[in-house]
Amino acid sequence: MILEKTISPCDIESIILNCFGKNDISLVMTNNTIVLTQISKSKPISDTLIASENVLAKDWLLQEEDEAWKDL
Repeated sequence: MILEKTISPCDIESIILNCFGKNDISLVMTNNTIVLTQISKSKPISDTLIASENVLAKDWLLQEEDEAWKDL
């Protein structure tokens, strides 16, 4: 059974605040589902990590790489 209910933006805000407080949250929407998760506070991402992502992605995005990992 699928439960459908129309709720106002104010109701959504109230639900979110009741569940998560004023913490940062992530919202993911699919065809018929909305998932809210609290974002954990972690250390800031280093500039080196951000800068290396593009360099590493060149290897990660190769067709051979996709082929090697397709069975996992």
